[in-house]
Amino acid sequence: MLFIAAMAAFPRPAVGQTDDALGSVTRALELVKRAQAAPEPERAPLVRQAQDVLAERPELGGSNWLQEPLNGSPPDLEQAIDRLSAAQATLRTRPTNPSDTEAARLALDRILAGPPFAGWSWLAFVPALLLPLALLAERIAELIWNAMRWPFDRILDLLNYVFEGLFFTPAVLVLALIATIGLVWLYRRGLRSAIVAEAEIARPRGDLPPTSAEALASAQSRAAAGEFRDACHFVFLSTLLWIEEQGQARFVPAATNREYLAQIAAQPRVSAALGPVVNRFDRIWYGQDTVGDADYRDLLGAATRLREAAA
Repeated sequence: MLFIAAMAAFPRPAVGQTDDALGSVTRALELVKRAQAAPEPERAPLVRQAQDVLAERPELGGSNWLQEPLNGSPPDLEQAIDRLSAAQATLRTRPTNPSDTEAARLALDRILAGPPFAGWSWLAFVPALLLPLALLAERIAELIWNAMRWPFDRILDLLNYVFEGLFFTPAVLVLALIATIGLVWLYRRGLRSAIVAEAEIARPRGDLPPTSAEALASAQSRAAAGEFRDACHFVFLSTLLWIEEQGQARFVPAATNREYLAQIAAQPRVSAALGPVVNRFDRIWYGQDTVGDADYRDLLGAATRLREAAA
C-alpha cells in the first residue's frame, strides 16, 4: 500500500535524475533512522538535516506526503521511515518509461475508498437532497453527547490523577488506612447491633410480665392458643427472670444469649443448666421457620431442669 502511495505522491523524476533522487531519499532515510535511535536532544538536528536533504530535490521537497511526518510536533519518525522506505523502493523499481501518475492516483483513490480504509457511515443511505440536514443533525447529536459525557470524563480524569499521581504518597496511604479501619469498625458495630436486636426478647403484646411466674403463665396461654413461637419466648424470659429473682445474676436486656451465659459462668451449676436452655432457644428462634408443640415442650423441660438444678 505504501508503495502505491509513494508512486502517486510525487511525480517521477527524469531518467537522469532518478539516481540523484534515490540518493537523497536514502540519505534522508538514514538520518531519520539515526534520529529515532538518538537521545531526545539530538533528534531535532537530525530531523532538520533530513528535511534539508529532501528540499535539495524539487520533486522531493515539494512532496507533502514525504515531508508531513517530519513537519509534525513532535515528528512522527516511525511514519517518516515507512514513507521514505516506500519512496526508496519506488525509485529503485520504477521502469525507465514514464509511469501513468494519474492512473496510479485513481488506483490509490479506489483502494482508499474501499474497506478497511473507508468505514461504514449511515450518511451513505441519505439522499443527496437531505444530506445537509443529516449532517446538521449528526453535529447536534454529537454536541449533546459530548455535553452529557463531560462530567463523567472529568470524574474519570480526577480518579486517574488521584490513583496515578497520589496513590503512593504517604498522606494517601495513611488516609486509606484510616478509612479501612473506620469501615471495619462501623461494620463490626453494625453487625453486633443487628445480632443484639435479633437476640433480644420480642416485646409481648401488652405490658412485659414483671415476674417469672407471670411470664410462665403467658407462655402457657400462648401455647394453648397455638402461638408456640411466642410461648417459647416467654419460657426463655421466665427462665432469665427466675435466675434474677434467685439473686444469682442481673441480666442486661440488650445483651445476647451468649453474653447471658458469660455473665453466669462464675456459677458452674447454674451455667451448666442454662446452656441447654440457651442452645435450644437459639435453634428454635434462629434455625426453624416453624415452631410446634414439641419444640415448646422440649424448651419447657430444659427450663424446668434448670430450676431443679439451681434450687
